[in-house]
Amino acid sequence: MIRAFFAAIALEAVALFLCAAVVAGITEKLSARQAGNGLLIYGAIDLLMIALSVWVYRTLAQAWGGASAPTWSLIALGLAATLTGLVMFFITMVLLNR
Repeated sequence: MIRAFFAAIALEAVALFLCAAVVAGITEKLSARQAGNGLLIYGAIDLLMIALSVWVYRTLAQAWGGASAPTWSLIALGLAATLTGLVMFFITMVLLNR
């Protein structure tokens, strides 16, 4: 279960970093309003990644551990994923600062 927990967090962080790089690269030459729209899209992707990381954790816990993940660990993963997403959102906001 511990491997599944950290694998889900690591996958979320890598995916959000790649998404932030793509959004920053696409909006590099755009106006401030369009960059704000890019940040809004990134925020929506960030929320989806939080939900997806919980799903990945549940799936990996079932496959690797042979049992369902306990509720407390799902809550802990949700909080950790939210914190990771918040940090990546702020990093993206700094990248898109005009």
